[in-house]
Amino acid sequence: MTHGPYPPSAQRGMSPITVLLICAAIGFCMLMVFRIAPIYIADSTVSGALKGIEQEPNLARMSPYEIRNRLQRRFDVNDIDAIKSSDVKVTKDAGELVISIEYETRRPLIYNLDVVAHFTH
Repeated sequence: MTHGPYPPSAQRGMSPITVLLICAAIGFCMLMVFRIAPIYIADSTVSGALKGIEQEPNLARMSPYEIRNRLQRRFDVNDIDAIKSSDVKVTKDAGELVISIEYETRRPLIYNLDVVAHFTH
């Protein structure tokens, strides 16, 4: 009776330590996803708020204060707390209204390590 190129005693599968290491690696990757994904979901909401403000009627006639106020209301409704009104810049460049947002988000990752993400729109 033959059992292939290896004797049956050599075909035992993964050791418990290998299984533990694989589970730890998968767990660490899942932790990273759960901690980092909300940052990018919130940034997607910020991007959507900017696209939404572009659709506002009479946007060109609004003051910078009004534009910041409308954006801040959108951020409040969507529970975006990473952006302050000072992060929103409203300027006119060659007669064209330019709204830009530059902000940074910091979230705890593990113990004393943080994730820092920098966004510009």
